[in-house]
Amino acid sequence: MADWCRMTQKMMHQQELEQAKVNYKAQLLFNQDGSSNSATDIGRQVLQLGRRVPLNEQFARVDDITVTNVQEVLQHYFFARRPVYSMMGYAYPLPTYEYSSMWTYKYWY
Repeated sequence: MADWCRMTQKMMHQQELEQAKVNYKAQLLFNQDGSSNSATDIGRQVLQLGRRVPLNEQFARVDDITVTNVQEVLQHYFFARRPVYSMMGYAYPLPTYEYSSMWTYKYWY
């Protein structure tokens, strides 16, 4: 949450974004490894998008993301929003609501 607050306040570096892009592209490639992973990926894409998206198109979409895009999304969904939790199972490691809302309380007013 601290990183989200930092990035929302216009303090995200291009280097961080580039590293995230590289990591996500690697994850896309690892999802193509093996028949089970490929079948899951194909099924997910067909159900969500109605078609199979080629890998080069996915890479192009990732490359089009800018620091401004990330900050706009964070400001829309995180800035001045109260946190919402949904958890199933053992909830002990989850921080208290007061602790997590502490990160965004200054933006409520």
